[in-house]
Amino acid sequence: MTADEAILLGERLGAKRLLLTHCSHLYPPHEIALKKWPLGHDMMEIVL
Repeated sequence: MTADEAILLGERLGAKRLLLTHCSHLYPPHEIALKKWPLGHDMMEIVL
């Protein structure tokens, strides 16, 4: 699944928040990819 497909799935499911993790090395560096996709980061804590 690509990042764009994951975002579409999240929208289809009505997700309130989506954070992508474990992106392929084929994606741009984090700082650049973050401008397009909602990315998680190392040591990030998510309160449920």
